Amino acid sequence: MSTLPSSPSGALLPKILVGICSCRAYPEKRAAVRETWLAEARPNIECRFFVGRGETALPGEADTIQLDADDSYHWLPEKVIAFFKHALATSDFEWLFKCDDDTYVALDRLTGLIDPAFQLIGSEYVQQRGSPSGGAGYFLPRDMVAKIAADRTLPLTGAEDVIIGEAAVRLGAKALGSARLRMSATPFPRPENEVVTAHWCSPDRLRAVHAIYRTDPIRITRYRHPYWHDDILFYESGHFVRRATACSGTWTTDTSGTRHLVWYDWEEQIQIPSPPAVRSRVFDALHHHWSDMVVLHPDGTFQRASTSCGGRWTEADGVLLLNWAQWPSDTLKAEGDGYRSDSLVLKEAPSLSDDWPERPLVSDERISRTGEWNGQCPDHGCYDFRLGNAIAELLARQGCRSVVDCGCGSGRYTSLLRVRGFEAMGFDGNLETDVLSKGTCRSKNLSRPVELPLSDAAISLEVGEHIPAEYEDAFLDNLVGATRSLLVLSWAVPGQGGRGHVNLRPNLHLEEQLKRRGMVRWHFAEHLLREQCSIGWFRNSLMVYRRSPQSEDTTTLFAFESHPDERSKREEIRRSILSHSDDRAQICFFAPEESGRLMDEADFIQVPLGEQRTPDAVLHGFLAQAVHSSDFSHLVISTTEHGSPVGTNGSNDGGSRWSREEVEQWVHRFNLGLKTPGPTHLTVGLAGGMGNQMFQYAYALRLARQFGLPLKTTFLPLGRAFALRMFGIEPDATPSSPFEKIEYWDSYPGPVGWTVAGRIRESSTPEVLIAGYFQNEEYFLPVADEIRRLFKIEPHLPISCGERLPVAIHVRRGDFLTVPQHQVCGMDYYRRAMELMRNLVHAPQFIVVSDDPDWCSAEFGGADDVFVCGIQNEAQAMATFAGCRAFILSNSTFGWWGAWLANAAPVIAPDRFLNSREWQAWPDRWITIPASLSSPPKGPVPVVVGAKSNGGKEAVVTEHLPIRLGLLFLTRQDLNHPQLWKQFIDSADGEVAVFVHPKHPAEIRTPWLKEHVIRELHPTNWGDASLVRAMLALLKEAFRDATVTHFALLSESCIPIKAWHQIKTALQSDPRSRIDEQTIDRMSGSHRGRFQSSSRVLSSSWRVHSQWVLLDRQAASEILLAGRLNDFGNVFAADEHYFGTMLASRGYPDDKLNRSSAIWIRWAGSPVSFEHLDEALIEELRRFPGFFARKFPPQADIQSVRFSED
Repeated sequence: MSTLPSSPSGALLPKILVGICSCRAYPEKRAAVRETWLAEARPNIECRFFVGRGETALPGEADTIQLDADDSYHWLPEKVIAFFKHALATSDFEWLFKCDDDTYVALDRLTGLIDPAFQLIGSEYVQQRGSPSGGAGYFLPRDMVAKIAADRTLPLTGAEDVIIGEAAVRLGAKALGSARLRMSATPFPRPENEVVTAHWCSPDRLRAVHAIYRTDPIRITRYRHPYWHDDILFYESGHFVRRATACSGTWTTDTSGTRHLVWYDWEEQIQIPSPPAVRSRVFDALHHHWSDMVVLHPDGTFQRASTSCGGRWTEADGVLLLNWAQWPSDTLKAEGDGYRSDSLVLKEAPSLSDDWPERPLVSDERISRTGEWNGQCPDHGCYDFRLGNAIAELLARQGCRSVVDCGCGSGRYTSLLRVRGFEAMGFDGNLETDVLSKGTCRSKNLSRPVELPLSDAAISLEVGEHIPAEYEDAFLDNLVGATRSLLVLSWAVPGQGGRGHVNLRPNLHLEEQLKRRGMVRWHFAEHLLREQCSIGWFRNSLMVYRRSPQSEDTTTLFAFESHPDERSKREEIRRSILSHSDDRAQICFFAPEESGRLMDEADFIQVPLGEQRTPDAVLHGFLAQAVHSSDFSHLVISTTEHGSPVGTNGSNDGGSRWSREEVEQWVHRFNLGLKTPGPTHLTVGLAGGMGNQMFQYAYALRLARQFGLPLKTTFLPLGRAFALRMFGIEPDATPSSPFEKIEYWDSYPGPVGWTVAGRIRESSTPEVLIAGYFQNEEYFLPVADEIRRLFKIEPHLPISCGERLPVAIHVRRGDFLTVPQHQVCGMDYYRRAMELMRNLVHAPQFIVVSDDPDWCSAEFGGADDVFVCGIQNEAQAMATFAGCRAFILSNSTFGWWGAWLANAAPVIAPDRFLNSREWQAWPDRWITIPASLSSPPKGPVPVVVGAKSNGGKEAVVTEHLPIRLGLLFLTRQDLNHPQLWKQFIDSADGEVAVFVHPKHPAEIRTPWLKEHVIRELHPTNWGDASLVRAMLALLKEAFRDATVTHFALLSESCIPIKAWHQIKTALQSDPRSRIDEQTIDRMSGSHRGRFQSSSRVLSSSWRVHSQWVLLDRQAASEILLAGRLNDFGNVFAADEHYFGTMLASRGYPDDKLNRSSAIWIRWAGSPVSFEHLDEALIEELRRFPGFFARKFPPQADIQSVRFSED
């Protein structure tokens, strides 16, 4: 094995093999990779391309492996697995990183991603869908690569990243998602960020990313666009980038010196003239009430960079006079490289002038030889609001009152801690600290021995990596000397990269250094803080330390659950323990807070209870307080009776003994909602026919994956046979250990799903057995791909269909004939379904599958396009189903699975399963028609019109039926202009459907509107997530109508400003959803701040948009499947974020969104209402490309305009 290089700390770096997936047809992509990031060799990293088989060699590509695998995209899993096997045989790698040939990889940062605690490290998709993005890249350790390569059950076609990711998790991998691995081209690795990869990069874009990441710009221009102002950095390679957003492109210069910029991401081009002889002067400005940049122009005017505030300026004898147009004037005296007054400080920023040759990027954030940070920019450090609050919570629980912030930067964490009630002091090596922190912090060179005030805790975030290694000891001595108990520290790890990072250290190096100084690492608190971080690299670099005991002796805490009235027993226990234990023994008693307040016993802990009032909740409340308030090493817990221990891991000798680590794990698991010890196995009871057993197993598999439990099966004989052996599933024995049985024999996935999962979470038995029907795909959607692979069967049609489209008709008779409840589908239903199917698809070939082929032959016989096959068993029927492309179903779960596994479209089903009620099992994308009526619906939007040859494989070609628009009104009561809407709807001649969710249904006076009020109504409040809940109810109800193609969310103040034929034409021309969304890097500060109130939402998915959107059917389906409304419970105006954020989080393709608004509105802090329409407003509305306008009160004279009739 080759000798590995060492890190700065002396530790060996892991050997990494980077596998770059390519194709023989893309030599230009491989050439671009070699020219850019592959040229940045790292001693511990080896890189290889791999391609599939071909008849010729690849000359001049010695770094490219040709594998015996198909080279097409469809067979990508086969090629990747072949590379895994090749790598195991030819390389001694420890970690394998797989990426694509259109991925840029910052090799100097790659090692820093590795965390040995995880066996699958990928993009944020790992958290969203359980598998990484193959383009963004993912890490696997050698043993996991070997396990995957040896797994013969993996499919060789399909989505490679999903298949590999799910296989890794199934084989025991603990997965980690990192925001530093990106599946898009923006953001990309830059000196200003910590990003490691960027995907979807063309060869030219790879060169652009490399130039921006690896070379210095030759010129920078401050450019003012109508919608933004920012620095544009120009590179010698002919590329440019916006400093703030990383939007980039190419540039050229003409003979006049004008620079022409062409963006990668949008069509707009801009021109920048050659700079004038006299340039503007730009200053960093710090005012008592704001911080910004102030630009002094040569013409005597000046302006703040981020606002329109400005005026005129003059300078004489070292005095600068700013005559503001809006405010009183400022008189500033010259001082160094700027000016100063009592209220305003200006520091000239030569690197931000209108146009200048660029100095090194750290010129305004430089580090001196001793480690002093000399930045003059108030936001040179990153700030994590969530982490700051989490640190405050931790310090409060530990009883800390004073905190020192070492390396405080501009003092944002210091200020936050002061707001939270701590005595917080901040110190930083920056000589401008006093100014940048507005006087709240002080300048001290922390790389030299200094005296800092002794405090209860110290924090130091993103500081140590900026201090040269020779001054590291002095810095650590200062940190430890400033704290009595706790230290919260972040230190960039090797490979993380970053601007000004001159001393990268692994966690273990710092752990050893601090241990010698009497500090021990507190993994429990560290894990809690890392979970709260919104800045990705903190999850690798953040650590928590606390003072170690002065001796190696252990401290035992004796805890007793005691009722307030048991005072005499407590006195007896105190005397007994103190007489038999040494001075290091601690005693406490605890009881629920509601038991009564004791004021005179200092060792009595009151445990506050929330909604959970179980014994486990009392125990958890006490343990959580004990962990944060006591330095015990062991805990003995019992009751004042010295009877059975409260805990679960001890003997019956009067108390159970816990190590501190066990207590911390218990608290953490309870916080996550996982009861300890909880069940160790999950068993599903299989009952009914094959379709029901498939539903039961699918839901149980989802639960097993959700709770990390092994799954067993047991057969509940209810007059049917065990039916899943054809899928390799065998029944296990009935549970022998104590088990809890959870039964729900209904099909409502919402409440049943919540209840079953909740009972498993709360169960204290070793095993849980679930039984029920669970007849809805929502029960198992998270494991849908795994279910498809498990229940896969090879297709086999009984006849050759030629150019016809095979359509299955499933007719269930048999035992249904004896049960009136099941006698739903008569021959009239099948005839109407066949007539509808003939209108939906071109040249159908109906294949009738039934348990009564004789009856079917008599009823269906005579038609040329109908074939009735005699099915011998369930396996034969499933094979026939697998070969069909469209379905007509009876009220049967067996046929349901045939259509679902075939991923068929269209699928027609009866509107009910039982004669007594509607059924909840049909997916919304399937068409339901009345089982006993004769008028078929028009049909859905997608229409299969034929099958065409595609390389020997069939491909379905689709067209679109006429547009049908759903008007989804979220109102307080009536519409403001019901007559105008009635005219509009009548003009659509049935091509518009209406759905209404009023806040006050009784106040609707318009008869036709009252008829369209939906059944599911929710209370709503302005600015609350309840508005989203009501919108989803509207969308769900409208989606039930399979003929509706688009859904417009509207308020009562909306009016139509286009005629129906104009709207219809526009939607036919561009049927995409219309959502005027913005990403987090482009939205305002207030909208960006709302992200802090969300939970489990990634910043890369956070969107803001108008709450009134127009959705196509595919987008509506994604939103209804997303759920996750609870993630927005604390978000103000959640309706301005929910729809776009959910689509982004589900990976909805960007090119399927039209980012314009369908509803016009004018904002001025709040939406403006219009009672009178002048000519200018009318012309603005006519020119608006959307369809509707908002904020027209009832008294508005809108009737005189008649937009909708234009």
